Amino acid sequence: MWLESPVFDLSALINPIMSFDLKYSLSYDNCDRAVYIQYTKDNGVSWHTLGTNSDPDWYNSGSNSCWPNTWAANTKGSYFSVQHDLCDLFGETCVKFRFYADDVRYSDKFTFDNFSIVDFIDVGVTAFLEPINVGCTFSTTQDVRIRVYNSTCNAITNVPVICDISGAITQTLSGTVPGPIPVGGTNDYTFPATFDMTTIGIYTFTNYTDEPTDENRENDTLVRQLDASLLKIATFPYTEDFESGAGNWQASGGNATNFWYIDTLQYLSGHEGNGTSWYMVRDGSSIWTDMYLNSPVFDFRENTKPI
Repeated sequence: MWLESPVFDLSALINPIMSFDLKYSLSYDNCDRAVYIQYTKDNGVSWHTLGTNSDPDWYNSGSNSCWPNTWAANTKGSYFSVQHDLCDLFGETCVKFRFYADDVRYSDKFTFDNFSIVDFIDVGVTAFLEPINVGCTFSTTQDVRIRVYNSTCNAITNVPVICDISGAITQTLSGTVPGPIPVGGTNDYTFPATFDMTTIGIYTFTNYTDEPTDENRENDTLVRQLDASLLKIATFPYTEDFESGAGNWQASGGNATNFWYIDTLQYLSGHEGNGTSWYMVRDGSSIWTDMYLNSPVFDFRENTKPI
């Protein structure tokens, strides 16, 4: 079943963009139940799907879906906003859209509201590329690299971008993506300034475009967080007896009754004069539980024969 829109004359628009709010609950039974948007330029003689899974702020179905390029097999219980450019319809005078519900069943639900077609420039940060958490500490001259997407129907140049860093340190990086960023395409950009990321702690990166002619600020920003709390050891010999605490070793996994602990050993004949140590505790159940104990980061560049 489907729901058709009125006819739109888009011939006067330079950068037409469709947006609306939606929420849904679509089931999975051997194959996805799906909803997607189509358009026609010939009064319904032929219909074409608008957009793909790879477009930002649009469809959500995965590559294994029976119906790719759709909203499918998922539940979004609160309204959220989506949008897509209408660049393929630039200059068209007779365009109609429809929401197409494909193979839906009695339990499936889908609703949308606040449908709009506007004419404005829209760019935003869609990916945080660097730094990435590879388990090691970072540089005193750490780069930040992002990806900027152009949702408009013309290539765009000289887009201002900002990265606000908070948490372990506070610093702001700024720059300008020279472009041209192609229509429906991206540019990867490295900020010209670096920062010192050797301080141990949690880092939050708030990245956003600051294009003055962008009238949709809701999709400009991407926030990412990195945990750089592992100590880096570069002085040897290294010895840790854990008498003063965890020694920057970190436990993870497990659960409330299956975990790593640091204390005086309570089994295997006790501590035998060794004082505090790390040891694991299992509750005796047959449930498989993965538990991890991670060391600090070691820098062996100056060691020819580490043992």
